[in-house]
Amino acid sequence: MIQDQHQPYDRSSKWLIQHYGNSMLRLADVKNIRTWRPAQAELVQPRRLPDGLLEVCLQGESEEEPFLLEVTTYPERRVSQQMTDDLLLVYLDRGRLPEGVILVLRPKGKYRVPRSRSLRSRHGFSSCRLKWHVVELWTIPAEELLRAGDVGLIPWVPLTDFRDPPEAMLPRCRESIERHAQPGEKANLLVVTQVFSFLRYNDLDLLTILEFRGSSGDTIRNS
Repeated sequence: MIQDQHQPYDRSSKWLIQHYGNSMLRLADVKNIRTWRPAQAELVQPRRLPDGLLEVCLQGESEEEPFLLEVTTYPERRVSQQMTDDLLLVYLDRGRLPEGVILVLRPKGKYRVPRSRSLRSRHGFSSCRLKWHVVELWTIPAEELLRAGDVGLIPWVPLTDFRDPPEAMLPRCRESIERHAQPGEKANLLVVTQVFSFLRYNDLDLLTILEFRGSSGDTIRNS
């Protein structure tokens, strides 16, 4: 993501990848996750690292599989190039092509992130086609996330599809976090939810609904 313009969303999404990566995979309809863990940042290449790389073991499987997560604020044209680079970077490092997932937070204009990309050498001797899963947050019903019983999904709710006014939806997000989150992560989840809400509602008075009180040693500041 573009650091200067979208740094709060970048930091928030990376925190969620580290702490609730399994919840993010649920947004992509990846079910029956038995175990998961963030992969160590050990790729040594001149290009930047992917937003997140998870080692995931699904029910009924004995081996972990790499899942690559990219989060983009808007559906920009550079995203498919970015995902191509990331998939190939992991493949070169590990010899295995990861499962690729792109999360798009907000719509912008008519452009949609493509779900595949074909590469061809100049003279046609070599070619390949890459594809990945694209999740557009605004197309997901909010009620599905609220009913899932997964607190790691709550920060995404303000970006999803719902008819209730935000004055009614944001208190539900807060209540779910306060009821179900671990004590040491309540503050962080509230802050991340507030950061994502600001992307849709540029109303500081409204966002006070999600303010937290107290301190946390691992808190993400939204400044």
